[in-house]
Amino acid sequence: MSLAMNNFSSCAPLLKGTIKIGAQNDAAQVNKLITFLNTNEGESLLIDGSYDRDDVLAVKRFQTKYKKDILAPLGISQATGIVSIATRGKINGMHCVKTGGCINFTTDRKNGDKGDDILSIKSFLTLFLGVSLDTKSNIFDGATDAAVRQYQSTYKETILKPLGLKNATGFWGKSTRSSATGIIGCAN
Repeated sequence: MSLAMNNFSSCAPLLKGTIKIGAQNDAAQVNKLITFLNTNEGESLLIDGSYDRDDVLAVKRFQTKYKKDILAPLGISQATGIVSIATRGKINGMHCVKTGGCINFTTDRKNGDKGDDILSIKSFLTLFLGVSLDTKSNIFDGATDAAVRQYQSTYKETILKPLGLKNATGFWGKSTRSSATGIIGCAN
């Protein structure tokens, strides 16, 4: 396993949970979000622990900029300003690429497979979905299969629909790999 893959596999998520205006947001999470936007997107937001109108507008700009990875796969055409699964996943992926290196998913995988790349698949799913997977085991197990199905269902518009599928398969194939690679900000 390459150093970059190893560092990506051990990256902790920057953001956890949903952030939206009017909610009781975790101030530390809001500050991490604002710091990310200021550092990576050139924003000049006040780091004060509150999620206000300016922050929402910055998140909307981010969602629009990365609409291919955040909005389109969910079948949404307009930015929401809500930091939920897709926006959080994009931010966590970009954070891990910046701190741990890029990873391109290149191998088809299914339940029962074994390989070092499965550690990165599990890490990606943990970062993106917030699920708890055994990221020390290189076996594509039932929990990994279930997480892949959840990911495919979330991004059905770009993973399943182009293949003519209505239900998630759990197969880590080309469309799923391409979606994951794009979300973390690596070249397909």
